[in-house]
Amino acid sequence: MLRWHAALVRRWTYPRRRPGRPRTAQAIRVLVLEMARDNPGWGYRRIHGELTGLGYKVAPSTVWQILKDNRPPHRRVGDPAGP
Repeated sequence: MLRWHAALVRRWTYPRRRPGRPRTAQAIRVLVLEMARDNPGWGYRRIHGELTGLGYKVAPSTVWQILKDNRPPHRRVGDPAGP
C-alpha cells in the first residue's frame, strides 16, 4: 500500500520533462546559418558579436555548435565523390 501511494505521489508531483538544457530557438539557428552563408569569412566569434549587437543572448559556444552541426561532411581527396 505504501509503495503504491509513493508511486502515485511521484507521478502526480514531478512534471515529466526532457533532461538537459532546452534547445536553441529555431529562429536563432536559422539566423546563424544565414549569417555564415552570406559572410563566408566570418567565424563563430564574429557571428556571436553580430547577434549580441542585434540583442540576442547566445553563447559563442552555441554559435560554434550550430555551425559544426550543419556543415557538410568532410570528403577525402582520393574519394570518388571528392574533388
